[in-house]
Amino acid sequence: MSAGQKKRKSPFLGIFLLFLGTLLLLDRMDWIHFDRVIRTYWPLILIGLGLKIILFPKEKQEKKKKPPSQSSADQGNGTGTASFGERKIFGDIRARLITADSANGKYSTLFGDIQIDARNMTLDHDQKTLKIDGLFGNIRLELNESIPCLIRAHTFAGSIHLRGSRGEGISVNQMYKSPDFDTATARLVIVASRLAGDIEVL
Repeated sequence: MSAGQKKRKSPFLGIFLLFLGTLLLLDRMDWIHFDRVIRTYWPLILIGLGLKIILFPKEKQEKKKKPPSQSSADQGNGTGTASFGERKIFGDIRARLITADSANGKYSTLFGDIQIDARNMTLDHDQKTLKIDGLFGNIRLELNESIPCLIRAHTFAGSIHLRGSRGEGISVNQMYKSPDFDTATARLVIVASRLAGDIEVL
């Protein structure tokens, strides 16, 4: 097998994004109802993911060969040396952020909830960006109230609760900005998005 063949990746993600984008476009054009299609045909997503795992097992093996410094436990506690965050296809993510570096990362799931405890997190003099996203499942972030923050949240189907403001329905967007965010030297930007699910930031 040549080196080019070894580096070739599965087209599964690209095909899935094309399929999802087509559904969203047809929904915007009022040709179909996206929520009805998802409720009826969502098992096809599971079938597709199962086929990917069976047909492309090497990708899963490569993920297991990551060095210990990039493990989810180190990332969640801010003790790893690589970029922080965690990604899963199935299953929930639970992380505890303490250091300023651990706030600079991305947490993502296709099917599962994300719960992040950042009540004891501190920031240095820089701006950090925390991204939380995925397809199906809820997001819950508990944040240190003393940290100046800007929160942008979007869910296509679900509800958003950002420190007192609430919205629900289809294609919901919410934003919250701390009063001292613009003048603060140490601050946090949070970007949270879900295709279907609730987003809550406390």
